Amino acid sequence: MPDTILGSFPLNPSGGQILTPPLVERDTYGYRIVLEGVLRFGYTGEVFDAVYRWDTGESVPQTHRYLKWTPGVPLLESEDREAHRYVFRIEPGSNLQASDGSVAVGVNPDTFIDRYTIPLSEVERALSGSMTLTVLQFPLAPANPWALVGWVGLPTALVAGGLGVVIRRRMALQGLEPDLLAHLDRIEQKAREARNRLSRQDRRLLPVAERLSALRASALALIRRIQETREARRQFDAVRLNAEIVMLEGTLAALKDPEGRRQAERALEQKRHSRDLLDALGRAETNSTLRLNSIEALLDTACLTLHSARIAAPAAPAEESLCHSLDAEVAAIHEAAREMARCDTLQAALVATLTPSRP
Repeated sequence: MPDTILGSFPLNPSGGQILTPPLVERDTYGYRIVLEGVLRFGYTGEVFDAVYRWDTGESVPQTHRYLKWTPGVPLLESEDREAHRYVFRIEPGSNLQASDGSVAVGVNPDTFIDRYTIPLSEVERALSGSMTLTVLQFPLAPANPWALVGWVGLPTALVAGGLGVVIRRRMALQGLEPDLLAHLDRIEQKAREARNRLSRQDRRLLPVAERLSALRASALALIRRIQETREARRQFDAVRLNAEIVMLEGTLAALKDPEGRRQAERALEQKRHSRDLLDALGRAETNSTLRLNSIEALLDTACLTLHSARIAAPAAPAEESLCHSLDAEVAAIHEAAREMARCDTLQAALVATLTPSRP
């Protein structure tokens, strides 16, 4: 059975912890916390992900303590240094949750203050990049063995190799609609093509690599947010709401009784407000979906730029310009994510307007 995504949240590079949803029913479910992306500390030029840091000019990474976990650091279950993706597992019976079952994690500015003896304001200005936290839930009970029967006829090499990877990936992304999966597939393919054009020995391209990883992680978080908004909008019947507005408008035009008109006007105002909220949700979803097209176009440009840089003379200005473009796109994705996060407030307001008040 695939893991269930409980939520995906961007970490603030300048500090502050993200609090996960309560990790309850720990006798029944286990939990994983996935951290993906790269941050940069401009004061020294070093970059770091959830586990490792890379000093400028150094090819061998070192572990760090730049993140603060509360109550404690979970078990590192798997790591992918190339993709800067790390999976931590909350073990059953562990004491790594707070009293309400939550886990908090974020950038710890005190580590930089103590290490480099600089003020907090300078640390906050020096930190940039993108890192995403995703919370996964999985059942602790053994999987149904009959689900494995269908695999018996497949060659072992296929299951253990590329086909198994594809299937596991599809299971992990279960719940995304086909068009969002298609966007994600294209973004990952284009990001992979761009990374393939990077030379491991060419350290001047490391900033491009870290930004590609940040862009991919941010795009995935945005895609999941779009899916959540779509599912929320389906709870409301826009066609019926418009029909009720038209009916109330007709009723109001024919009413002569003052009290009846006041009640009809109040109901009509409420229905129009609900329609405005639903339209706002739709616009947020549309704008975020259009942002995915912008990401794909930028990745095409990145591939062409990196290809030109490899076949021609060193082109530092072109690579610097590409870094700026990638940074701007990540910032735009974060703004889109913040807009989608505001949808939670819109959804709550919409539920309130459509819930009959009790006398």
